[in-house]
Order: sequence, then structure tokens, then C-alpha cells
Amino acid sequence: MSEGLRQNDLASWSSMQLAQRCAVEQAHYHQRAPSDDRYCLALFLRAIHQRDEHAWSLLYQQFAGTVLGWLRQHPCAIRVLEYEEPDAYVTDAFQRFWRAIASSDFPEPRFRTLGSALAYLRTCIDCAVQDKMRQLKKLQLEESLDHSLNTPAREMFSGSAHELWPIIERALPDRRERRLVYLLFVLGFEPRDLVRMAPKDFPTAQEVYRLTRNVLDRLRRNPALHAWLEEG
Repeated sequence: MSEGLRQNDLASWSSMQLAQRCAVEQAHYHQRAPSDDRYCLALFLRAIHQRDEHAWSLLYQQFAGTVLGWLRQHPCAIRVLEYEEPDAYVTDAFQRFWRAIASSDFPEPRFRTLGSALAYLRTCIDCAVQDKMRQLKKLQLEESLDHSLNTPAREMFSGSAHELWPIIERALPDRRERRLVYLLFVLGFEPRDLVRMAPKDFPTAQEVYRLTRNVLDRLRRNPALHAWLEEG
């Protein structure tokens, strides 16, 4: 291979030939020996521009280990790997990469170096991890809210509904707040149920959590409710 080799000169190479030479050059790179990344870049570009499924498959085989290494180095790796196998995140990263470069919004020119292609692939694995962390935080919030509503707050509403409800109506003039109390504490639904049942009033679990805290704080300070509880 001459020093004057250009990317266009590799057009006649098969995807398998490029992948084999890419593997050799990557091995040189990891051994800190001189390496040439043009073969790997040519494989990337063939997969991108020609939508060559074989080239994509070979790319995955070649760089899945690299992406797995990035995943294991991620600060949130221990947390997210409790819920999904490593291969699921690696596959997700490659799928994100494919969807991005296939989009008409993806900027041109695309990748001029192997480093830029790999940097974008690394961004994709980071996004996969961050999305999982957001899912876990949302689930944790919902579970925390469910737990908090299974404590003394529920006991406060465990009496006779026909006696208690007029006090609630006077204490809570806002329709949405009354609906929240009725659904949670009288009918016994969970916060996540409210989001599914009434998304206009309760668009997110976070909103249910915020509203419930405010309502309970006000009710706990309400003299009429205190008097009713003491009588009970």
C-alpha cells in the first residue's frame, strides 16, 4: 500500500477485505504500533453512503468491543447494567448511530476521519446510558411516591368518606386538587394510574408528587380536619 493511497482507491475492495485490514490496523493501534485508519474509515463510509448491510454487520463485529469498553468506563455503568445486559446498550448505540446518519438532518460532510466517526458512536452509547438513567429516575420517583402515599397520609382518609368529604371540599376549592385526593385516597389509585387516567390534569408523576405534597401539607394544617380526626 503506497503512501499516496486515497480513500477512492479502496472502492474496488470488498467489505470483507476492508474489515480484515481494518482489524489488522486496529490491532496495531492498540499495540501502540504505527497504524492506518483509512481502511476502517472506508468501511464506515461504505456502510453510511451505500447502506451496505454487510458492511454494517462487519462494523458491528469490529467495533462492538470498543463500544462495550466505553460502556464499562461510563460513570453510570454499574447502575444501568443492573437492568440490561451490556449487549443491549451496545446494540442501542449502533442503532442510534444508524438512525442519525440516515436522517436527512445529519450534517454534510459526514465523517472525514475515523476519529470523528468513533466520537459520534461514543456519543451514541452515552445517550443510551443517559436515557436509561432517566427511565430509572422516573421509576424511582414513582415508587417513592407510591411508598409515601402508603403511610399515615392514607390513614388520614381511612374514615367514613361521607363525613370527611365535605371537609375536604371546603379545604380544597380547586377541582384538580379534590380530584387528586379522591382518586388517591378514597378510590385507592396509585400516582402512575392518575397519569394514565387523567393526563391533562396529571401529565407526569412529578406533577402528581408536587401537587400531593402541597395538598397534604395544607390538609394537615386545616383546623376542621384536625377536629374531625380528634373526634374519630
